[in-house]
Amino acid sequence: MQVLTNKTFDRVGHRTYRDRIVDLEDWEISDCSFESCGSTGNTHGFRLSNIHLKNCEFSNCIIGSPNFDILAEDVSLHSCQQFSSSLCNATLRRVKVQSLRTTGGRGARGVFMLWGCRFDSVVLCGKIGAIKLNLYPSIDWTIDRDSDRDTAWKRELMRFYDSVQTALDITAATFTAGMSLHALPGDKIQHDPTTAVLIDRATWAGLDIEKIQHPASSLSICIEWFLAESPFATSLLVASGKGKQKDEDLAFIDWIRSEGLSYAGR
Repeated sequence: MQVLTNKTFDRVGHRTYRDRIVDLEDWEISDCSFESCGSTGNTHGFRLSNIHLKNCEFSNCIIGSPNFDILAEDVSLHSCQQFSSSLCNATLRRVKVQSLRTTGGRGARGVFMLWGCRFDSVVLCGKIGAIKLNLYPSIDWTIDRDSDRDTAWKRELMRFYDSVQTALDITAATFTAGMSLHALPGDKIQHDPTTAVLIDRATWAGLDIEKIQHPASSLSICIEWFLAESPFATSLLVASGKGKQKDEDLAFIDWIRSEGLSYAGR
């Protein structure tokens, strides 16, 4: 196992780390800072295996591309923080994230963006900052729509999750901001039923969403995204773990169950 500690990699003098990533295996990395690091120089995919990061900071890091795949397996992050970074087109297998802090203030500025990532046995636990899961592997796909390309992508996602038992486990996670999980099959997410509810397309597709929205809860928009974009039959709605937003989300979740709109009572 190789060890790296107390190092700073930024846009000056460390272009290997900023522009191109090769396969990495068996690293313990702690107390390091990465600024504007990424894989913009890569023309093919790479593999990250048995990588363990602790107390590391990531700022404006962009990893991945719609043009190649990334495989990250047996990876852990513990007590790390990030600002305005993103991960694209990655398969995450046996990945554990414990306590991920998002810096950069309110709103979308500091959100950790995941584009078209596939989850297999991923665990989030502890306090988790703002994360946005996007169904497609690039923002360009959401702007320049191509129905054949989108259909093929969704078909591949369905095929991938057919062989996955648990995509994501958030049982011990607390989210400091709203979290949409429409990019994952809801029935393959382990969760705490006191803070989340499972819904299904068959029940919700025929409803007038505007009439039953809970305006104070961010979960309403999660339902819209699920019905408009997701290829999956189910989606999990999870409450924010903070302040008034948490209260509003929990109230909406309770209402969904009381109205018989949850999937199989879950």
